[in-house]
Amino acid sequence: MPLLNNLARIPVCRLIARYNAGELRPGPDHLPLLMRAILARRLTFRGFLYFDYASQFPDFVTDMKAWLSEGRIKYREDITDGLENAPRELIRLLKGENFGKKIIRVSPEPTATKRYIADESDELPVRKRSVGVLWRSEP
Repeated sequence: MPLLNNLARIPVCRLIARYNAGELRPGPDHLPLLMRAILARRLTFRGFLYFDYASQFPDFVTDMKAWLSEGRIKYREDITDGLENAPRELIRLLKGENFGKKIIRVSPEPTATKRYIADESDELPVRKRSVGVLWRSEP
């Protein structure tokens, strides 16, 4: 909080690690200090969910495909091999211990693969799906 400028805008999303929290974490309650900082700096916090922008998805797909192929977008994947490790990795995901897109690889990638964002106009066959990443192989 000390590094935020006056009138800063802070997006709030991705709280998956706390979705099932039944109670507050033990320790001091810092909410009054947070509220004081919000007031003193006139901060704006705004929560958002992906489906708030569902109408923009077709434009996103077009733009993202171009940016990925141009190398303008960099991303990280947290890959774990073996379906037997999925329960442990789900727990890690819910605790916020992963970084980037969590993928459980259940089989080797098909040969001669290319990565694409799902697009209805693509006619390449989908070979397998891994937590939001599609692996496609040209026929």
